[in-house]
Amino acid sequence: WRVHKPKVFEDRVLSEHFRHSKYQSFTRQVTGWGFRRITQDKNKHAYYHENFLRGSPHLLDKINRAAATPAQPDFYRMAPI
Repeated sequence: WRVHKPKVFEDRVLSEHFRHSKYQSFTRQVTGWGFRRITQDKNKHAYYHENFLRGSPHLLDKINRAAATPAQPDFYRMAPI
């Protein structure tokens, strides 16, 4: 899928259906769900997901939000070895 007019998308869709209205925030969320951006050929700037296919709603359950990156360990609080 592809957004052809990001400014119109911000004004008409994001502001009504999301807590934010920034296209850049939307694309960051989309990549968090595992969608990938196509960077070459005529589909440049389109997004895809292997489980987001027309006519295959049974695959949607396989789309999951990526887990948050675990916090870095605090080496200063660890007991010496």
